[in-house]
Amino acid sequence: MTAPTARAEVPDHLGLDDILGAGDALGNPAGHSALNAADRIDEFPTGAVALLDQHRLFEYYVPVEYGGRLDDYAATMDIIRTIARRNVTLAVAHGKTFLGAVTIWVGADQQLAQRVADVILSGTAVSWGLTERGHGSDLLSGDMRLTRDEHDNLVLDGEKWLINNATRGGALTLLVRSKPEGGPRGFDLVFFDKSRHDAYRPVPKELTHGIRGADISGIRIESAVVDEADLVGRAGTGLETVLRGLQLTRTLCCALSLGAADSALDAALEFARTRTLYGRALVDLPDARRILGEALADQFLNEAFAFVVARSIHELPAELSLHCAAAKFLVPTRTEAMLRRLRGLVGARSVLDGDDRVLGRIERDHRIVSLFDGNTVVNLSSLISQFSLLSGKDGLPAETMAATCRMDRVPAPVEHARLSLLAKRGSSALRSLAATAQATAQDPGTPETLRTLIAETSRLTDAETARAAGQPLIAADTPNSSFVVAERLSLCLGAACAIHFWYANRDDRDRHPLWRDGLWLEAVLGRVLDLLRDDADHFGGTYGPTDRLLTAALELPRAQRISVLGNAGHHATKAGNL
Repeated sequence: MTAPTARAEVPDHLGLDDILGAGDALGNPAGHSALNAADRIDEFPTGAVALLDQHRLFEYYVPVEYGGRLDDYAATMDIIRTIARRNVTLAVAHGKTFLGAVTIWVGADQQLAQRVADVILSGTAVSWGLTERGHGSDLLSGDMRLTRDEHDNLVLDGEKWLINNATRGGALTLLVRSKPEGGPRGFDLVFFDKSRHDAYRPVPKELTHGIRGADISGIRIESAVVDEADLVGRAGTGLETVLRGLQLTRTLCCALSLGAADSALDAALEFARTRTLYGRALVDLPDARRILGEALADQFLNEAFAFVVARSIHELPAELSLHCAAAKFLVPTRTEAMLRRLRGLVGARSVLDGDDRVLGRIERDHRIVSLFDGNTVVNLSSLISQFSLLSGKDGLPAETMAATCRMDRVPAPVEHARLSLLAKRGSSALRSLAATAQATAQDPGTPETLRTLIAETSRLTDAETARAAGQPLIAADTPNSSFVVAERLSLCLGAACAIHFWYANRDDRDRHPLWRDGLWLEAVLGRVLDLLRDDADHFGGTYGPTDRLLTAALELPRAQRISVLGNAGHHATKAGNL
């Protein structure tokens, strides 16, 4: 391994809000005014990206062993979340470098990994070239080909399309067909550094409904000779490496949802506090309180789930294929539902472009997240393919998830080689839930209402897990019922992670105020149980916990209302900079 690239001192990532600057500052390239102006004309947020690069935030996309600062995936998730809170397009444009390099960290030899690290640490953006025109998510139909010419040179030909930063980025990791017949072992990955080639041309940017300024374009490569050293991993392992890398990227995609919801929730809460209707503040009207309280509960469920899954990259990598699929389905879809309801609450103001933060724009930009790195059907299908692995009856002790969930614990070093295409032992979060529920039932510090909710959640989770394990395995024609079960199982898994997360951190006396008496978890579990009973948003059900959650949240400074990770975790919002 070569010595780390020389670098300027990087501020701690908890100071990222200071780097982004005040959102309402007119001269700030990362301010709302500049970012909204770029959005209106489909322009890349050049100034804001340059600001992040100036402070070398890309170092958090490179593992520490190669000279970067990536040693905690939850920390990198928080960086992307913080950027997405300011602007989803900006987060997509900057964070794409992690996606572009992820298969390098997962599958490349040390020499290539160090070379790619050095490229990124020099400030060069890297893209991930998976999709092609006409093939969509069907990676096995890819036509970009890697062949050998008469001189035994490796030659690359073909086009990749709808690739983020394909034109602006300086390098790409490409999935290419290396056997004419293709198949699971017929694809390889190639690192393509543009500075070493001239046999390529850009495919123009596509106009998109959301993330309008992002460089969603492509690249056409024509008979480019590449080196053996540019191949990632063993021959024929390209698709497997992509699938393992997707486990990491699907996890970090949740940060985009969390950041979008942060901004929308803060804007909606402030609007409801200051808007008068029928002689009362909007926030005092029952329907508005229900929408806002349930939105907060959904957000806290999402962030607890996302944090636990991010930490499971370190502690439970062999189970990540199951956990990341559930999170990548649940977090974006619950956020979509939240944003839709908040837009309805705010009304016409949600689409007026004069405001700094337009809820309609946040919702519009966020819609792409559920499509990134496998759409909802792909992720549900991944869950369905692992249903049979959930049938194990052997339980695990309540302490099993503690290492994964403790916020004050330094995570174990990542071992990417332990990532598995299937969670062969199922989910520790599910298998230890009954024990954690029993432990809380015996804990005198757990409020009685919360004990009841945890026990009911555990009971329903056991029932849904058994239902999933009993689903028919018909790979060629998956029944619709299996997708319904997968959706419900994702909700159960999210709730299980929230319970483990609360249980592991409950004794910290300096915890965020919403941890007192388990208030946030009570609201989350009440919300989950309502959704499991009705399987849809509705205006009945458990209103009390979310209403008390809203009341308590509104008594806090803005910086503490929209997150329960608090200062003990990675998330640190500065209200003036939102």
